[in-house]
Amino acid sequence: MITATAPGKLVLMGEYAVLHGYPAVVAAVDVRAVCTREQGALKIERDEGGLVAACLAIAGDDVDGRIVLDTSAFRSGKDKYGLGSSAAACVGLLRALKPHIPLDELHALAQRAHRNFQKGKGSGVDVCASVYGGIQRYARRADDVFDVRAVHLAGLTTVVVWTGVSVDTRSFLDEINDQRKPGSAFMRTLVEKLGRASEAFLTSRGVPERLSAVQSAFSALSGLGEWSGCDIVSAEHRAIAGIAARFGGVAKPSGAGGGDVAVCFFSSPRRAEQAIEALGVDFAVLPLTLGAAGVDVIGDGA
Repeated sequence: MITATAPGKLVLMGEYAVLHGYPAVVAAVDVRAVCTREQGALKIERDEGGLVAACLAIAGDDVDGRIVLDTSAFRSGKDKYGLGSSAAACVGLLRALKPHIPLDELHALAQRAHRNFQKGKGSGVDVCASVYGGIQRYARRADDVFDVRAVHLAGLTTVVVWTGVSVDTRSFLDEINDQRKPGSAFMRTLVEKLGRASEAFLTSRGVPERLSAVQSAFSALSGLGEWSGCDIVSAEHRAIAGIAARFGGVAKPSGAGGGDVAVCFFSSPRRAEQAIEALGVDFAVLPLTLGAAGVDVIGDGA
């Protein structure tokens, strides 16, 4: 029996801009998809949305075994938190099928499989987090060309807050794309603002500059939502940002927006602790640790 696990993700900066060549900042978080592969003939216990089939198509014909995927850590009841469960499941499954290939090769296979599963949508930033773990600067240069570098964010304390609303990222992106105006100067301006904010977040040496970059991203995401007619920065996100601001922090949606989670940034653990108490009155603060280990095989039948 082989058991592999892969972490979820939290996009810290660069949503939407990463689709246009700008870098994103993504952290692996300590919720994990678990894939178990037992000896025997190929048998799929459950394949929601065709994810397993997409992975098997990429893995090749020489796979077998009873395959069981568990992503229950990514949800509360029927509500998904939006922490990249499908990417983590994809990476965990491919690691269970190919436990000895190098990480970069696994990353390339998982990117192709997950892109096919999503019918070409998404940036692959979630796949990167599930493979490598830690906190990464991620940019996609082409469908199979990626720039991945580990980064460190000294001085910042993060708090992750569940908005209480689940969002299907694929359908949300479809809605935005359906309303996108080709060649819109305003759209390009918003994407550039998001990209510059992400780059400033990465290159700034001081905490105040990084907090300012997050605030700039919040503003650009708000503008993108108003322009597209989609509620990227929802009422819940604005309420969370307001509470964070009372304690000197800033907050923004993580990922496509509209719901799922918000990530708050503070200059000290003390301020974060004060904010957690206030946030917990109306929202669920998720006890997540950023920088979790990447994909791992925890049992190989040996």
